Amino acid sequence: MLLTLLSISLGSVLIFFAVRDILLTLMTATGRGAISRWFMAVVWRAMRPLVARWRPYRELAGPLAFLSVIGIWTAMIVVGWGLIYWPFLPNEFLVDFGLDLERDSPENFLTALYFSMVVLATLGFGDIVPTGEWLRLLVPLEGLIGFGLLTAGISWFLSIFPALSRRRRLAHQITLVREAEDESVDKWKSEATTTLLDSFSTQLIDIRSDQIQFPVIYYFRDADPKSELVPNLRYLLELAGQVRQEHNEIGSSLHLHQHMLRRAVHDYILTITTQFFEAESGDPDELLDLLAREHV
Repeated sequence: MLLTLLSISLGSVLIFFAVRDILLTLMTATGRGAISRWFMAVVWRAMRPLVARWRPYRELAGPLAFLSVIGIWTAMIVVGWGLIYWPFLPNEFLVDFGLDLERDSPENFLTALYFSMVVLATLGFGDIVPTGEWLRLLVPLEGLIGFGLLTAGISWFLSIFPALSRRRRLAHQITLVREAEDESVDKWKSEATTTLLDSFSTQLIDIRSDQIQFPVIYYFRDADPKSELVPNLRYLLELAGQVRQEHNEIGSSLHLHQHMLRRAVHDYILTITTQFFEAESGDPDELLDLLAREHV
């Protein structure tokens, strides 16, 4: 009886924390599930030596971090439900297809895990069927969780790529401006400068919102340097500084827009450093140095 209670309790705790982390990561505005956050950081640190040595592998770090989170959620739910089923195998189940299970057989737990995986994946093989009334009500609940996890995982995956596309687009735009800067004689004296600064600020605001909603995108890196945003952020601060020097009138439109750009860059940097390095304040240049050391 005590073993049964311990098994059910431990299984329920695993399921609770897995579902809680899924909801916090996918259904809240900050996307800050503790388990997913910790596991992604572990995968990233494990990948960093490989990425630093073989640059083409840098694009794998983000997808592996994403898949590892889905994997740990799945494992917690499978083991949790397996622990709940385990004490009741085989007495409360109809076991078919030649499976000969004894009450005290160590194979019971492996069978419980197998049954849990089949139910979570909604495969419905039918070789093990619950006969206890409460189990017949409980087993479909795991199937619903499995269906929800699959749907949520796909939705999460599909939501990440538009955010990455916006980040790459801004990084490339900044690169093009840097390359064209030397060819411009009156580079920061035209009305187009206001539009350019406003465009950078607006895009950074959107990308910061993406970063808050989907922290995992920090781990997605690009092999193409022109698509990397973090190394280009310092240039935006330099650009704002140049515009400020040439248009230092407090009431001018350019003064306002360069200030907004500096503020947008600082807010974006601070969002990342707060999420991953617990640096809740600091000079933008110092925070950029911190990101540069981590941005292999």
